[in-house]
Amino acid sequence: MRSFVEVLKLGVFILVDYQNQPVDLELVVNKASELGKVLGGKAYGHWVRYPATVNRFHNLGIELIEVPEDGFTHKNSNDIKIAVDAMEILLTMPIVEIFMLVTGDSDFVPLVRKLKMYNKRVAVISRRSYTSSILMSVCDFYFPYEDLVKSEKLSDDKTSDVGRENLVSEIAEILKINSIQKPTEEDIKRVLNGLALEPKNYSFRTLDEMVKFVHKEIKDSSNGDYEENYQRFVERFICFSQMKYTVETLVEACEKKMPWYPKHSKRKLSLKQLIESMLKEGRLFIGKDGTLNVSAPRRWHIRFQDVQPYPEHRDSFLEEIYKLFNKSDVIGILEAVKSVQLQLNVSKKVANSFAYALKFTGLFTSEDGSDYVSLNMPARLNGSLEDLKRRVEAFYLKRIMRFEVLTQSDFPTVAQYLYGLDPNGSEKLKLIIDFLQSNGEIFVQNSEYIYKNAIFLKNVESETGEEVSDS
Repeated sequence: MRSFVEVLKLGVFILVDYQNQPVDLELVVNKASELGKVLGGKAYGHWVRYPATVNRFHNLGIELIEVPEDGFTHKNSNDIKIAVDAMEILLTMPIVEIFMLVTGDSDFVPLVRKLKMYNKRVAVISRRSYTSSILMSVCDFYFPYEDLVKSEKLSDDKTSDVGRENLVSEIAEILKINSIQKPTEEDIKRVLNGLALEPKNYSFRTLDEMVKFVHKEIKDSSNGDYEENYQRFVERFICFSQMKYTVETLVEACEKKMPWYPKHSKRKLSLKQLIESMLKEGRLFIGKDGTLNVSAPRRWHIRFQDVQPYPEHRDSFLEEIYKLFNKSDVIGILEAVKSVQLQLNVSKKVANSFAYALKFTGLFTSEDGSDYVSLNMPARLNGSLEDLKRRVEAFYLKRIMRFEVLTQSDFPTVAQYLYGLDPNGSEKLKLIIDFLQSNGEIFVQNSEYIYKNAIFLKNVESETGEEVSDS
């Protein structure tokens, strides 16, 4: 059997039974690219029914094969076309080693077996609930389409503030290793060129803009901001680490990740003293288990850096989104979000945060009625404006509760995070909690409010073998 590393080098061809599985082909192509080099693809459907998707699919390099829907017989015609084309590709394109089929139809089981007889690999993408169990068992790779939709990323997700700060830390460390005490812009440019980093991946338009930003940040650090920058590093280190730390173990772990230099500290503190000062200032606290954590709402701003509730924009943004879908003026979620972004003149970061929240409300359905809707695919909104606002607010609350339990003493801080300065924030939060309790998504145990899909419950599942559902 070939290793996964070897599989990554292989050619991939995509065959999409769109009438059986209407999917976002961009997500399919991205997944295929993880397996190897995409050499081409064909999608079979009655495309006059899907005019909004045609141009996007063409741009992905997927050939659209028209299969008219002429009544009961069109399904067999579709299956035969795909099977014939697959065999033609098998015989004429030996470079293709992986066939990716987007279908859940059991009629394709013989095709999968035939391709494997010729030593080809077969990957299948489909919705779980519309997929033959036999088809899933005979293919080499099975990817539920629901997982692709859940993990969908916007194009500029990696350009967060945290990414920039990590960049500065890495460059500063390289300069120190090379004993460059007062780096010039030319020194920084040389390091960046050596790392082959793309400025656009950090929201810079040019390399010079990136160099000037890093130079200024490093210069500010040496002029007195060193302690503050390192404290931010400590906060992020705690928030994103899988480990729990005491003061002593945190000192050791941070030193390994990014060494602390007391000579740059205004107060000439050791790293242990710096962390203890963060405890005194309330930036960190010691939990019931004796380990350190970052105080809220700061830890939520860090952990959910690119997806924040933005209470100052949320209501007006959602009202405009609702109007667009109610008048059928837009095709999909991302189209609506971009339109409202321009209308209200908010940042792309704010708009993208609302795009994710909208996608996971459960109020949008695709053309085939599925509620697993990608950002680009045509969608319908099923619900009132109040439903939309409630589900979006619930989305942000559930993100917090995936990682931690809440008690009533936490409610004021959560209300501030979700609703900002709204004097009715506490009452609104209670309504959302009551809504989630009535849906069975939150339950109360020993005065603690627990989300059914919390990460720590999944850890219990893995230890006990008990099943915990995922949303």
